[in-house]
Amino acid sequence: MHSSSSHSVEFTHSNHRFERVYCNYGIELQLKNSWTAENPGRRFYSSRRYNTSDCCGYFKWFDPEMCSRSKGLIPRFQKKIDRLEDEINDLMIKEKQLEAELRRTKGMERSLSLEMVELNNKHIKELDKIKKSQKFPFGIVVLACVVATIVFLKVFV
Repeated sequence: MHSSSSHSVEFTHSNHRFERVYCNYGIELQLKNSWTAENPGRRFYSSRRYNTSDCCGYFKWFDPEMCSRSKGLIPRFQKKIDRLEDEINDLMIKEKQLEAELRRTKGMERSLSLEMVELNNKHIKELDKIKKSQKFPFGIVVLACVVATIVFLKVFV
């Protein structure tokens, strides 16, 4: 990594001062993040074509060097963030699966509910038919009871 001479222009964005940095070819450089063990999360300016054969080789750190404690903590925090993001993604997939299962279950519930109503109506009709076929005229039942009482009284009295 080496730096070449360049020019820069300062600007402010969201109360932060930045500078637009240009390489020898007049191309605006990008602000990138380093995720190496030696410089985790440290920002730097480089060409879009950095690490390619047609790059001018311009490189400039944006952030100052970090202390060794920060260099140790940032990768641990990044791993934890990555694990939590993976867990969130897994939970979102599980949530979508459960929502799909819930929709299927609700559909089955509606279908079973309609089927129960149909069966209930069918049973009511069958019971009505049975009641009608077993119905005796009330007068015949009363007459039979009276005759049975008379016979009982004559036999046992």
